[in-house]
Amino acid sequence: MNTVLNSYKHFPSNDISGVLSQDALILSKTIEDLNDYLRESITQRNPKDMLFEKIYNVYISALYKNWDGYGGRAITQDTYKEALKLASFLPSFIQNPDIDAESDGCLAFEWYKDRNNNFSLTVYGQQKIIFNGFLGADVLSGNCLLLNYLPEEIENYLIRLVEDK
Repeated sequence: MNTVLNSYKHFPSNDISGVLSQDALILSKTIEDLNDYLRESITQRNPKDMLFEKIYNVYISALYKNWDGYGGRAITQDTYKEALKLASFLPSFIQNPDIDAESDGCLAFEWYKDRNNNFSLTVYGQQKIIFNGFLGADVLSGNCLLLNYLPEEIENYLIRLVEDK
């Protein structure tokens, strides 16, 4: 057995084509591709999970009063839960937003395409979403209730933001 293992070491590791049959080479390549796929799928994470983690990290960073050194109000647990709820309703075709804590104690979801195409949603833990943005020449501003679904008005704005015009 040692003789076989020792003789195998002498083969160049990147060229075993002269040693293996065509079927063995195909099988070897298939196994290599499968390993690459599995390695990728383990390291790639669900975008929604990444968004939840981002919200958690921002929440933790602003958990205490004066978190920003300028008197910033702490993010409440209600605001955090509401942000998670809102995140769970976002359509999967929408790129994850940037998440920011604001000094008034809210969590903001922000999408920025360019200065004429941007949109933000803000939650304060009061079952209300405040939205602002620009979609081309349209200036958007308002609020709506956060129930158990993403309000259609907000979904439509997000769709318009990602559409190529």
